[in-house]
Amino acid sequence: MPPRARHCMYRFVLPPLGLLAFAAVTGCASILGADFDHPAAAQDASAQSSDGGVPSGGDDGGPTPCPSCPTTPTCATLGTCTLADAAPGVVLFGGLLGEGANEVLTTDATAVTAEWNGSAWSTVDAPGPSARSSHAMATFGPGLVLLFGGTGSSGLLADSWVWNGAVWTPADVAGPSARRGHAMATLGSEVVLFGGGNGKEAFGDTWIWDGKRWTKSSAAGPSARCGHAMATLNDTVVLFGGLAGDCSNPANGPLGDTWVFDGTSWTEASSTGPRPRYELAMAPQGDTVLLTGGTTDGNSFLGDAWIWSGTAWSAPPQTSGGGIATYGLAMASFQGLVVVFGGTDGQDVFGQTWLWSGAGWQQGADAPASCTVYATAMATW
Repeated sequence: MPPRARHCMYRFVLPPLGLLAFAAVTGCASILGADFDHPAAAQDASAQSSDGGVPSGGDDGGPTPCPSCPTTPTCATLGTCTLADAAPGVVLFGGLLGEGANEVLTTDATAVTAEWNGSAWSTVDAPGPSARSSHAMATFGPGLVLLFGGTGSSGLLADSWVWNGAVWTPADVAGPSARRGHAMATLGSEVVLFGGGNGKEAFGDTWIWDGKRWTKSSAAGPSARCGHAMATLNDTVVLFGGLAGDCSNPANGPLGDTWVFDGTSWTEASSTGPRPRYELAMAPQGDTVLLTGGTTDGNSFLGDAWIWSGTAWSAPPQTSGGGIATYGLAMASFQGLVVVFGGTDGQDVFGQTWLWSGAGWQQGADAPASCTVYATAMATW
């Protein structure tokens, strides 16, 4: 087990459903008018003459492509450039801030956007969604990330935002009710959202984002819950765990069931596997899904790792979660690895990055102090 690096000592008060979400995207995109398009489409459009389509120079109302985007994005360029030629990276948004020399956990949400490029983190100047925590993010289409919901200073949120690798754009459409602790995952070019809660009750509804609008699915499936995790595996979405009831009382008991959604219906897939838990994280790697982290009751924190093959769970030989027995961590697939970030063990808040290769863990670079957050969400553009 790798040595533990403790970053943030604090007096820990468990916030309800500080869920970290994490998803994957490749490429990046421009936003043209009311549509969210791939950068190749933006480049083709901008290359057309003024009488043949969208003029060059951003006259369509979308962001103007910069003349030469760097292959390694920086904070300065990310806020103003479409980065159509830039390498993909992991984008982080929001969460609860740690403050002071010891990164003491606060209940102050942030609106920070940061990027992981495969070797280091950097903050990004990209105005967008309001400060929040316990939101969710997932990929739809090439190079586009959807953010939905969470909780902020004004209460629960029900807004949808799109990140294209350069800027945040609001999607002004009706959709799921305001909630936190929900989970989202990619299914083809769409995003599946399940569950979450409003502090009084958990939801058991399924919603589909098709790139422009939300549609509520009529599919019956898992029981209502919060703090569960979902991940994409081939042409399905797998769901595990969560907390029932009002989403804030561990006495309601964690859940340990596994469900699979094929775009039309939910099927309960397995009754054996990881211990029941909530505030866990999952992400795909090849033809499997990695699960790690979570808590059983808000006091006992888990660092074990489990692999879902599509039909059954198994524990890999190295079962420690990168030396971080945490809940509320985040995960995504990037460059053939599963990237794991953050979480807490009830005493420390971690700004660490861990990489799972399929054979074991290795530690990546820590995040900047301004990104040592909890209850955040991340995705790869």
